[in-house]
Amino acid sequence: MQHDSSEPLVSVVIPVYNVEKYLRICLDSVLAQSYKNLQVIVVNDGSPDGSLAIAESYADPRLEVVSKPNGGLSSARNFGLARAHGDYLCFVDSDDSLHPDFVRLLMEGISKLQADLAVCGLARFSDDRELYSMSQPAQEANWRLYSQNEAITQLYGGLLLQQLTVAVSKLYPRRIYKNLHFPEGRLHEDVAVALPVLLQSERVALTRAPLYHYRCNESSIMATPSWKHRDGIDFYEEHYRLLSDLHLPQAKLALLAAFKAGINCLVEYSADPSYRQDPRYRSLKKRVQKLARRIPLKGLRKIDAATVVTARITIAVATFIYGIALRLK
Repeated sequence: MQHDSSEPLVSVVIPVYNVEKYLRICLDSVLAQSYKNLQVIVVNDGSPDGSLAIAESYADPRLEVVSKPNGGLSSARNFGLARAHGDYLCFVDSDDSLHPDFVRLLMEGISKLQADLAVCGLARFSDDRELYSMSQPAQEANWRLYSQNEAITQLYGGLLLQQLTVAVSKLYPRRIYKNLHFPEGRLHEDVAVALPVLLQSERVALTRAPLYHYRCNESSIMATPSWKHRDGIDFYEEHYRLLSDLHLPQAKLALLAAFKAGINCLVEYSADPSYRQDPRYRSLKKRVQKLARRIPLKGLRKIDAATVVTARITIAVATFIYGIALRLK
């Protein structure tokens, strides 16, 4: 395929840390994109394994390898952002991979719908055979245009929650991240930027086509218990303040999301005696109960309203019931 120099440049930011087992699969999928005008920025975040050598073994002139001391995912993404000079950009996690038409189809979605942001579906995988089947030629994506108001509402529930929250699986105009950065040293960094991204996107093009391939990894940071998971509560409360300041009706949905993030943490910590005996656990129970008492009940789904009311009365029972509901999903 001949490259059309009139195509906009797309910067792809790939943070790398201890992924030598998966990195080649990721980089091969990015460099094999049917859309050719790419700047691929691989950020070696102080990785002690062989990841840097793997990245440096590629001779493709579109690929730039830069190294920095270890600072975590947000730090590596911000480092890559500072070096991105494309008209558009996307983020790829280094143990994931892209469908060959990921960039082409997302660019098409922006162009066809005159959108400010394009979002695709995610396909979960855990082995190379499954990955191969997901990388077969794609049919053209079916796009739906969401207004900013619709997209913000979807951010806090329903089938599109994950698609709209994660930083990956999207194609952004570079301007969106001109004054936006990922919070360093925190978890749930995608939640932190999800609302600011949508507040700069009046028209959102969305397809369910699973063009981003997400590796299920049970040893990942997000799958490991940590007090840092409370960061998600902080970020949703920040969403609430932002939306309240803008007098937008989704503010109460953000408050509900903060409550759910909190009760998820309580479920996670309740399974471990060392967490339950920590003073931070008792403090978190009080915080989540206070959140429940701030949430307006009018308009909530019955299940959400019941959980909130139960938490107002007894947070221990609400946590127990919520934990059972999560296991039944």
